[in-house]
Amino acid sequence: MPDESAQLNPLSCKRCKHRKVRCSRLMPVCERCKAHNTECVYPQRVKRKVTRTLTDRLSLDASSTTDGALSTILERLQRVEQHCTTISAPSRDLRLSEDRAPDETPAPPPPPPPPLVPPPPRQASISSSIPNSIYNSVPSNFPSPAASSAGGGQATSSPWTALATPCAAPELDVASILKDAVDQVQRLQLQAISAAVITQNVRIPPELAKTWIKNYFTHMHIDMFLSLVNPKLIEMIPDLLEMPHVHLEPAILVVYYGILYHGCALGSTSEEMDEGQKYCQMLYVCCLRSLPLWQREATGTTTDLIAALFMCRTAAECLDEELSWKMYTYSCEYAQTLNLHNLDAHGSGSGSGSGSGSLEVDEAKLDADRKGFWELIQIDFFFRLLFNRPPAITDSMSTWKVNLPWLSGSTTMDLDAVPTVTFIMSSRLTFILSQFYRELENPDSDEATVRLKTEEYCRDIGRLFAEYQLDDWIQRAFASGARIDSWVLGDIALTGYTYIIFMLRKLVVLRSSSPRPVSSDADVPDSPLAVDAARGILRLMSSAMEHNPYPDTMCVLMGMYRAYVPCACLFASVLRSADVRERAEDVGLLETLVVSMERASRGEREFAPLLKAVRSLGMEVKRRMEEASSTPIA
Repeated sequence: MPDESAQLNPLSCKRCKHRKVRCSRLMPVCERCKAHNTECVYPQRVKRKVTRTLTDRLSLDASSTTDGALSTILERLQRVEQHCTTISAPSRDLRLSEDRAPDETPAPPPPPPPPLVPPPPRQASISSSIPNSIYNSVPSNFPSPAASSAGGGQATSSPWTALATPCAAPELDVASILKDAVDQVQRLQLQAISAAVITQNVRIPPELAKTWIKNYFTHMHIDMFLSLVNPKLIEMIPDLLEMPHVHLEPAILVVYYGILYHGCALGSTSEEMDEGQKYCQMLYVCCLRSLPLWQREATGTTTDLIAALFMCRTAAECLDEELSWKMYTYSCEYAQTLNLHNLDAHGSGSGSGSGSGSLEVDEAKLDADRKGFWELIQIDFFFRLLFNRPPAITDSMSTWKVNLPWLSGSTTMDLDAVPTVTFIMSSRLTFILSQFYRELENPDSDEATVRLKTEEYCRDIGRLFAEYQLDDWIQRAFASGARIDSWVLGDIALTGYTYIIFMLRKLVVLRSSSPRPVSSDADVPDSPLAVDAARGILRLMSSAMEHNPYPDTMCVLMGMYRAYVPCACLFASVLRSADVRERAEDVGLLETLVVSMERASRGEREFAPLLKAVRSLGMEVKRRMEEASSTPIA
């Protein structure tokens, strides 16, 4: 037993601790180390750091933040108090000079009251970076006492009287309000989808899937590169997925779920459409779950091209612009890998990547591939103009060897068919946009010349629509219940009107050094051409949401077409009017749009910020209309 008077170390020696035996802890050598005649080393005790709990840290942070905020508020109150004293002192002296006798000596002004709390140091104040002139300077709209007395009136005792007088209503930055609202909708939508990708259990009934596949191939026969899709294989997938030991390629699954996503909204009755809309988000979740595996295995095959195109379109309709752009760049890369940009070169294949060089090519399929490639070009210009993206495929147009479709003698054109007319019109829109960019990027063109030519390009779009009577055609399609034709024709009209607004907007945005300039009213073109285009877009939006009152319709309009910009254009134009009563037709159009958006949102919380923004703008328009009505005409 160790002597009780011997000095003990609080810790066991390293040798005993390593051997996991009891140590006597005698100083300087323990009994075991002494018996084995080995060196006895005791470890040094290290003081542990005091770790505060999360609650303690939060309470400290909250208290420090609260103290800093209170100090800032007190400092500003003291400055406002000094400011009021400085302004009201001349008025008080003026009143006293009027009340006292001429021979009286004015009493010295009383000293300002001491502050309740000493001001905090300047270093600890949040407002220390703000110059004192902001707080201590007198606003320019305050009337000076001298001017008031010179006018014969009595000087007011309150420095805020001038602010209470009626003045012109402040201008609202409508574009920023709507842009912020759409950004919030996009953020909420993507958050909901991200959570669903992780947690949602998705099962698509095979019978519903077969119905949606049939709807897609029946109604979407004009979709790009549809000739490269095998319909029989797609029709077999619902049954194949029910088999536990069958494995499908991820690219096939992306194409399959993309077809289901677009086919579920093509029901022939409202009941079928309502049933299909319940699965839209689920089907997009299925696309996203198949995406990582496909990206790891993609090699640039025809299936990869089709999968990229489906994901590009589906992501754009779900407000995921970044993913849509990424998928589009992949599709352009795969298209060039498949030699689709040399469809009409000597020895080229039919566009399927075979490269056989046979002269006996299926002309119908070749025309379909030509059409698909030209639609890739249209999408490229669309991204460049609306989303300020760099060119993905249009920067090397001089090296292509692709003719326009329907140019061979074996293919006839039906000018009354919607697919034929829409392709002709979209091609002409593409040529107009290519001329616009050629003029815009010409270093020898000055701003005045570019502006004049841009306005002429906008008028060309208007003349194109008038030539085919597009607006009347769309309304007839809506009235007759031809939903697919109305959507296809509406897509052309929305694209053309959007081109007009964004070409004019591009002239303003290009003055900014930022590649993605912030949207504001300064970027909304104040031009009659833009206002007319905005009216056309809002009419189409109201009709689309009236016949398809679903949240996905709003996603397509606000996401793909950035329809908040024409909304801001018309709202700002009405609010800038000297007399709002003269814009009664536009006010009615805006009211109809707000009602259509409320109906289409169906109470989903993701669209609450946008609805709140358009309601507030509508109330502001209504308020100014009432003020104009109550004002007597001079």
